[in-house]
Amino acid sequence: MLSRSRRLLSTSSANAERPWVRRTGAVLFSGVVVFTGYLSAWQLNRHQWKISLIERRKEMLKGALEPIAAVVPPEAATSGISADLEYRRVWCVGTFDHSKQILMGPRSAPAGMEAAAAAATGKRNPPGAPTPSGWDVITPFTCTDGTVLLVDRGWVRTDQAEPGDSRAPC
Repeated sequence: MLSRSRRLLSTSSANAERPWVRRTGAVLFSGVVVFTGYLSAWQLNRHQWKISLIERRKEMLKGALEPIAAVVPPEAATSGISADLEYRRVWCVGTFDHSKQILMGPRSAPAGMEAAAAAATGKRNPPGAPTPSGWDVITPFTCTDGTVLLVDRGWVRTDQAEPGDSRAPC
């Protein structure tokens, strides 16, 4: 009987949790909790920053139209434009130079293009199928004052870019 109680005492003391294991576990768990809290705060701050950025850009796009020569200084061609000039509404008069038009790509279809393609062709891609690929059309625009602007005219499907076309990719 005495030997059995000794065995019970010896096995229970061997399975007993050591204090350093408990402290290590508490420190690791606390670190995970603090790090998760930090990431949550960072995401909330990032979300607020993004919302204010979108609102600021929407306000800039609501501004009045101005002539491009009055908004963009001539030295902007070499030095770039400042951040306060971004998203300003401008106008200019000139012509597109389709002979120098280029296609950038291949690119995936922009959001919403699949529904438009399905409406036009009557065919819908099955769920999970890749979106149609195409090209971004970039066309130089020559203003009457001689300034040349590159205009992104949008996305076209691959089958709309014919090989002999000036818009065809190189």
